[in-house]
Amino acid sequence: MSKYNSPHFLGFTAQGDEKTNNEVDLREVFDFATGTPGKTKYIRGPTDRDYNVLVGQNQWPDPNVVGTDFQDTIMEYMSCMRDVYRGVLTLLESALGLPRNSLLELDSPSTQHRLKLVKYFPTRTSYGPTGSQGVGAHQDETGWLTFVNEVDKPGLQVHMRNGTEWLEVPIGKNGWGLNVGKAFERATCSLIHATLHRVQSPPANSTPRHSIVFFAGLPLEQSYTSLQAIFAQSKILMAMKHRDDNLSSTEYLQELGKLVVGEGADDTFGSSQLSMWQRSYNTKPRAANATG
Repeated sequence: MSKYNSPHFLGFTAQGDEKTNNEVDLREVFDFATGTPGKTKYIRGPTDRDYNVLVGQNQWPDPNVVGTDFQDTIMEYMSCMRDVYRGVLTLLESALGLPRNSLLELDSPSTQHRLKLVKYFPTRTSYGPTGSQGVGAHQDETGWLTFVNEVDKPGLQVHMRNGTEWLEVPIGKNGWGLNVGKAFERATCSLIHATLHRVQSPPANSTPRHSIVFFAGLPLEQSYTSLQAIFAQSKILMAMKHRDDNLSSTEYLQELGKLVVGEGADDTFGSSQLSMWQRSYNTKPRAANATG
């Protein structure tokens, strides 16, 4: 069930198969997604965009190994996390003074969310991939909002913007850390910044660390232009922009259009997602009859 066999970038990634900043990440990962019922093959339709390949069948471990209730448990967890995410969207609408449901409506029935089950291996110095990098410093490149549950031990760290200091995130199994991704930063014209973060491996000769990460998504066809128009309704963000740039409301709205990177394919969330996966795995979409 290697992720390399999936046209949807879903499945298993073995230790040593991922690098961040040209250094091996000491972890293995299962990737799953919502909205992928059935066991059908992906067949591209005549009106499909390239990014539609991201929607497809999960690859599941052998139930004789992980238990017959594993699949149902994962799907139920993602459903519960979707409810948590919708609650956060409601809070953001209130905090930013946005119209009611303006963010909540972004979570349509077809919106795909993704889940990672991650096992981080202890620091190694003598065999196999060596080092202490669970995953290197990065921002969630096309992420929207990311919910991190550290199951059994700490290790997630965030970078403080006022210098070189890294702060360990004090969360446990009964709570989540919330990361802002680059898609959210782009939607707010960089008024809210994506979180630079990393994971340190557990100490040598200790037990592995486990993490459950829920990546809340957006409709694949959602344009960044339309997202920026939503956030332009926030008087709070407008005030921040005026303070920073001394722009009038009309000038700010004009600036929004100039800040959209995607004159081409990456103007949609789906296109930027697909580009990210292709760069990460050095591949193009698989053949139309490839199985998920």
